[in-house]
Amino acid sequence: MNPPVSLLISFLSFALLLGVSAPCRLLAAEYFVDYGSGDDGNSGKSEAEAWKHAPGDSQAGGKAGSAVLEPGDVVQFRGGVIYRGEIKIPASGTPEKRIVYRGTGWGEGRAILDGSEVVPGWKKCGSAEEVGGNPGFQNLYFTEVAANSPFLLNLHETNAGTSQDEFLWISQDPNPADPFFHDRKDSFYPVTKDNLTTTSITDPMVFASEDSTHYQGASLLIWVSPNFTRRFDILSYDPATRRVTFADIGNSAIYPDGRDQFFAIYNSFHVIDKPGEYAVGEPDATGKRRIVLWPYSPVDLDKRISQSVRVRGFDLGKESHIHIEGFEIRKFAGAEDSGGCGIATAGRGVGSKGGYLLKNNRILHNMSGGRGLGGIYLDDTVDAMVEDNEILWNKDHRAIFVTGGENIIIQNNDIAYAGRTALVMYTGKRSQILNNRISNILGTHANAMTFYIASENLLVAGNIVTNSTTPITFQDSGPLYFFNNITDGGGKYKNVSEWPNTKRGPWATGQIVFANNTFVNADAHSSLNLGKDPDKTYAVINNILDGLGTNQHKAPGIKVIHTHNIYTALNTFQAARYGWEMGEGEVENGDLAALFVNPTKLDFRPAASSTALKAGTDITAYFPKDVFPDLNFDELLGITKPANIGANGQATSPGQ
Repeated sequence: MNPPVSLLISFLSFALLLGVSAPCRLLAAEYFVDYGSGDDGNSGKSEAEAWKHAPGDSQAGGKAGSAVLEPGDVVQFRGGVIYRGEIKIPASGTPEKRIVYRGTGWGEGRAILDGSEVVPGWKKCGSAEEVGGNPGFQNLYFTEVAANSPFLLNLHETNAGTSQDEFLWISQDPNPADPFFHDRKDSFYPVTKDNLTTTSITDPMVFASEDSTHYQGASLLIWVSPNFTRRFDILSYDPATRRVTFADIGNSAIYPDGRDQFFAIYNSFHVIDKPGEYAVGEPDATGKRRIVLWPYSPVDLDKRISQSVRVRGFDLGKESHIHIEGFEIRKFAGAEDSGGCGIATAGRGVGSKGGYLLKNNRILHNMSGGRGLGGIYLDDTVDAMVEDNEILWNKDHRAIFVTGGENIIIQNNDIAYAGRTALVMYTGKRSQILNNRISNILGTHANAMTFYIASENLLVAGNIVTNSTTPITFQDSGPLYFFNNITDGGGKYKNVSEWPNTKRGPWATGQIVFANNTFVNADAHSSLNLGKDPDKTYAVINNILDGLGTNQHKAPGIKVIHTHNIYTALNTFQAARYGWEMGEGEVENGDLAALFVNPTKLDFRPAASSTALKAGTDITAYFPKDVFPDLNFDELLGITKPANIGANGQATSPGQ
């Protein structure tokens, strides 16, 4: 019921007598946005009077551009409509009344926040000379675009049959096994120490052209120390010596032990050799660059090829108490810190912010040309909930990155195909990472979950990681609590690794607890690789482990409590000659089919007759109830009395 007019007049008169400003509105407002048929001159207060642009979009004009959002206001986007823009949140809500941007609830499906525009003007190549001499010119098309960087176009082609956007890939030689992970050295050419300097590579087999301009405009991807792949533009090519030169990579980039390093040719017209590949030339006198593309289909290219032209989806800036829900956020790209982020706060220097609810969004096909801060990036944030999101197929990007956060809850998210480490927390305090499903994190120097640099009192529970290089890493942090997680190393990767303290650390220390986890199929039966910090106590209880690691056997005085674990195999260092003894209730059982329902299908629930059932011990003494007093740990972890050994869950593969 609206307040009577007499009450409003009395309130305004009283406010004027006191010499204070009366509030603009007593009730929260709901605004409607329809990019397809709205008009910024409308009132925005009904579906029929929807705006074209949302408040916070620099393109907004009229009443949409002048609207002032207040706590409790809702900006409702029409579902199923592609919104081409980027939104900088213009105001803060309050803890009781967040400002809401919502992408579902009106229309069909999610509203789509899109950072791309269609690329027109495609022409079929008529000769090899038009495309740098590529002999397969009959399959190639070209156009010219204005672009500062050829590596931020983030080209996509809409599938003519499914209407789904598909990545187009920068040309590469050798062709990578998976072009999404273009930086993996296992698809590169090797180069010996004798043929690699800090400014050149010599290779007569690879660099075979007699034309000194053959590699003009192309780049190299070079795998360098310590386990990074970096891109360098080719500066010159000498056919006589079969040598290419590039900017100095520095002595530290060359491994001192003389091992082979690896390289690939990148972004060259000459190496386009299959559908879905393209290369971008150098700028002409007008600043335009030629794109040469082998499309998946040549039909209606002017309508189906798009490039990213916007930097980020939702820019939270320094505003607080914001709720963003129900969007698909796609095809943003940029080189600066938060370039390509779907949702991002301002970076350092603006002070603490927070009170965010980021829920049920689908963030995909974005690209970073910089630090790759993530699909969701939160800096210096206090109080945030990131839940039920899908964060998939973000190139050269993390998925969720929190730095300087406190009381952050990241739960029930599906994460797959992040080009860098998927879920990252630096300097996190009193936060929870719960029940996330992570898969296919396979980029060079990428892990599934990382907790670094003075992170303390983190609860990491119920997460499932499959087909990822290193599922869990941590460094310079503690106390940390790992409960009920499942990781499958696939026989190629170590499940958990604690890196040595940095030279500037240790910044945080304390108890590290691993309880009721299932860590299986580890490289070299080394599933739990702990550090050497004498100030830490490690508790390893009720886990199913494919062996321990090696570090704990090499560090005198390290305190590791290990009881009631089932080892599916023993690491080399779990032997009497290294002082190893089984702890109380510990056994070795390598029969995974007897332990689990269906381990080949990643179903690691205990089998009906599993020896893990009721074989554990009470771990309630390790629950951080003083840090998280409102959590029901038994319910969270699925603990039974008496306790089982191992995690309580079934692995899945998001993004497939």
